[in-house]
Amino acid sequence: MKPDETCAAILLAAGASSRFGGDKLAAKINDEKVLERSAKALADAGCDMRAAIISETSKVHAPLLQNLGFEIIVNAHAHEGMSASLRAGIEWASDHNALCVLIALADMPFAPPAHLRSLLHSSQKCEERAAFTACGARRSPPAVFGSQWFETLRALKGDAGARDILAGLPARCAVKAPEKFLRDIDTPQDLDAG
Repeated sequence: MKPDETCAAILLAAGASSRFGGDKLAAKINDEKVLERSAKALADAGCDMRAAIISETSKVHAPLLQNLGFEIIVNAHAHEGMSASLRAGIEWASDHNALCVLIALADMPFAPPAHLRSLLHSSQKCEERAAFTACGARRSPPAVFGSQWFETLRALKGDAGARDILAGLPARCAVKAPEKFLRDIDTPQDLDAG
């Protein structure tokens, strides 16, 4: 089966934007919203099943996401950190019988669709059925996890996300990327597209 038939794309977009001083997902990079860039890239990665995990605060973005083919999941526990959004996404993926998940962060708008597709393909070749983005020693999302990881992902707590899981994966699961792909938006100064 092709990745687009078995893998669910999950966009985590329930963060509080506390360091940004406003709604960073609505901020513009070259006349395009941060969220729009991230969502378009994920939509173009080739997964037929797509969901966006949002908070009550970020519900304003639901129409944009729905127009890009994302099912909307409102995370009532967003205050618990990224792990709560991951849990919500994994539950949704399980309900849709997904064999893997491609997880991307809404505030990382510089990773292109080609890199996301490389992660999908690499995860199929890696015996751990996982792939992560690597830049030097840094291990980061976007990342792919096969269904055998779902229970482990559901058990995560706090705001570290899947950091510990990524740290434990062998180097063969890495998909190298330039640093610019991993830039995230935390402050207004980060909006410079370079």
